[in-house]
Amino acid sequence: MGWIDYAYWIALLPLIGFVLELFIGKYTWKQGGIFANLTILGSTIISIGTLIEVLGGARIDVSVPWFYQGIVVGYMIDPLAIVMLCMVSFVSLMIHIYALGYMEEDPDKSLYFAETSLFTCGMLGLVLSNNLLQLFIFWELVGLCSYLLIGFWWYKPEAAAAGKKAFLTTRVGDVLFLLGIILLYYNVSHLPEPLTFRYIFSLEVLEAIPPTHLTAIALLFLGGAVGKSSQFPLHVWIPDAMEGPTTVSALIHAATMVTAGIYLVARTYPIFIASPGALVIVAVLGGFTALFAATLGLVVNDIKRVLAYSTISQLGYMLCMLGVGSIVGAFAVGYSLFHLISHAFFKALLFLCSGVVLHGLADTRDLREMGGLLRRMPITAVTMLIGALSLSGFPLTAGFFSKDRIIETAYEYGVATGDYLPWIFILLAALLTAIYTFRLWFMAFTGEPRSYLAEHAHEGSK
Repeated sequence: MGWIDYAYWIALLPLIGFVLELFIGKYTWKQGGIFANLTILGSTIISIGTLIEVLGGARIDVSVPWFYQGIVVGYMIDPLAIVMLCMVSFVSLMIHIYALGYMEEDPDKSLYFAETSLFTCGMLGLVLSNNLLQLFIFWELVGLCSYLLIGFWWYKPEAAAAGKKAFLTTRVGDVLFLLGIILLYYNVSHLPEPLTFRYIFSLEVLEAIPPTHLTAIALLFLGGAVGKSSQFPLHVWIPDAMEGPTTVSALIHAATMVTAGIYLVARTYPIFIASPGALVIVAVLGGFTALFAATLGLVVNDIKRVLAYSTISQLGYMLCMLGVGSIVGAFAVGYSLFHLISHAFFKALLFLCSGVVLHGLADTRDLREMGGLLRRMPITAVTMLIGALSLSGFPLTAGFFSKDRIIETAYEYGVATGDYLPWIFILLAALLTAIYTFRLWFMAFTGEPRSYLAEHAHEGSK
């Protein structure tokens, strides 16, 4: 028995943390957070142990019967799953540790950690799922938790409205995803386990599905990804989601929620490969979203909204990579996942740094009221600069290597097919990304203070 045989605990531990935080969290040290941090630490340790075994060739796919013949519940560990599990658990752990200080004065601290534990559980369960029905259940749990956390400060009208907007907008994508599952089930209901990945992704099964149905299924799954990963035209909820705590923004943008849509396309990629027409739409939509969101990042002055639009743009890169990846086959998933992982780390860093800035400026988010923070918050300035360099794709940063591979593949796709549109979109988006990222950094940290709060700003530990 190895780590991989206990991988289901990766999702179960945060669920236990949710229950403990909900009922007894406020009676513990710091009045909340200890159970959430310990259980997610446990998930991280199991994920890393499982990763080591997967690198040695271990795989597992376990199913047990559920409520109907052929409908099962289970978990699966393969290279795609374990990379996502390690990222989600580790980045969530870092954000939870940060939140111990960030949410220290909040009277509902234990409720906050209960909800973030459930949020993390939902994302980890989604990744562990070995069938589409179970994945959809965790998909909906992630959506519910995002509603609760975005509107966590419910007494603020803006936060309450933002939570409802996120919930309703993502439901559009969820309905499309559900319709895709129903249509797929209609075509594969004769299989022993009709919604289990190891059955539905075989070449024989995919070839037996009518091409029109296959394209429709792929596009419906894409609709689900568009809603969850905030791609055009369902991107409208994510800027308003900044009304929640900054740690929630970091969780949504780096470790959970928005990465779920990219994971869905990556997990169901055999269906997209079997439907070339759908892949073209994926490539163009991802490239357009990357450029469109980058233009929006140029004109907003809210520090968190700039980062929100950058997330939409970077997710567009990942989606575009999956679309143009037909020329590199299965490597497309690896290249897209590479950018997803690098983005998770530098985006978490940027959001947590922005949280320090907000803390030091009494929650002021307007860049026009900042300036001169480099002298007052040097540690935050330097760490945020590191994140900005990676987001911009500065040479030798993780963002440079992951983004460069996507741009190169998009160009190769153009050479092979004559369609250079995705390449043009993401190339222009890369240029604009550098501009709006350093616009943010220079407006916040250089020059003279442009407000009383900026003059008296301080590091978060002071």
